[in-house]
Amino acid sequence: MANKKNKITPTIEPQRNQGNTNIRGEELLAWTVSPLRRDPRKAKIFFASTLAFLALVYVAYWDLMWVAFATVLMVGAFNNFIFPSRYRLTTVGVEQGAGLGYSFKPWSAFLKVVKFKDGVQLSHGKGKLRNRLNPGMFVYFGEDNSSEILRIVDKYISQESQTTL
Repeated sequence: MANKKNKITPTIEPQRNQGNTNIRGEELLAWTVSPLRRDPRKAKIFFASTLAFLALVYVAYWDLMWVAFATVLMVGAFNNFIFPSRYRLTTVGVEQGAGLGYSFKPWSAFLKVVKFKDGVQLSHGKGKLRNRLNPGMFVYFGEDNSSEILRIVDKYISQESQTTL
């Protein structure tokens, strides 16, 4: 019993960031976009189809618990569309945060770029099965920063892997 009282437990100190190094790199551009508010037509279609789906779930199961479960799944699936998305382009990669989600991918993870009128799809390209199933990251343009985003993407991802739709 005396051993337990005098037992010394080591304490683990968190590692402190020495100097001014940032593992996410130097910030090149940061902005916030709300796709749901940006396009009212898509918002109306989204809400109408969501209500129709939830009504179908209610008719199928006649239980509000299943409707609540389906609502949670829908919010999780359309997280990036419903909540404002925060983007940050750095010298190391791309950060995206929306709602409760957060994602960081280094530039080296992207092999293909597809440009759209409202944003850029950064894809992993071909490779392992997991990379083919993962669609990559869609980066919405801000109000007036599309040329800056394209310039940064062009700088960090090779030109031959870019497509415009």
